[in-house]
Amino acid sequence: MTAKRVFFLIRSTFKKEVPLIAMDHALGCLTARGFKVEPVVAFVGAGVLNCLRGQDGMGTYGIETPEERIKMLLVSDVKVLVCGEDMERYGITMDMLTDAREFNAENTIQPVSFEEIREGIESSDMVLVF
Repeated sequence: MTAKRVFFLIRSTFKKEVPLIAMDHALGCLTARGFKVEPVVAFVGAGVLNCLRGQDGMGTYGIETPEERIKMLLVSDVKVLVCGEDMERYGITMDMLTDAREFNAENTIQPVSFEEIREGIESSDMVLVF
């Protein structure tokens, strides 16, 4: 049985709970019974701000930050992409991105071009935009 590819495109920041819900659904895909699902999570536009390490969302906005969920995605071998053009636009460098090194995760957030994200969208069986 071939895996169904589900592409999660996250455009909003963690000031809303939308990105957290998207990542919860991506993690939930890993537990689907009866069929195989390959989730891919991509951050574009202002959504790239979700990937910054060390944010204090609870203290600043009274809302949880996505850092722990991103770590769970990386530890679970979910492909996590971030738009390189948007990183550049916001002045974000690789060393500013969250990672899951403390859990010995082999995966990291992968900066890619928007063209690669578009190709990922087109090759997916389902696309969910958050």
